[in-house]
Amino acid sequence: MVTLVQVATSLAHRDQQDAAKFLVHVARNLAQALGLYPQV
Repeated sequence: MVTLVQVATSLAHRDQQDAAKFLVHVARNLAQALGLYPQV
């Protein structure tokens, strides 16, 4: 999870907003599937 967020942050700083948003979306869904992220 942390690595995905770190890569997303790096992409965001390099003006790759769409790729960053996608990785955050993937990380959130993966965390939810693994029970690491609360579902709201």
